[in-house]
Amino acid sequence: MDQALINDVEKVEMLEKMDQRIKAVSIGFIGAAIILFAYHQDVLSSSNCVFAGFLVIVFGVLVHDG
Repeated sequence: MDQALINDVEKVEMLEKMDQRIKAVSIGFIGAAIILFAYHQDVLSSSNCVFAGFLVIVFGVLVHDG
């Protein structure tokens, strides 16, 4: 009975880690899209847009590590 409970706890921990990784990758893709979009828009300067994309990617790394 205790071994089954331990296995369930391990599965839950594994799913939580996988969920965190998926969030981090998604945030990274958003940051990359912002960087790629930098040269095709007129709202911000391209350097500001690249900087914003970089900040989003850094946020994704923090989510992954956190």
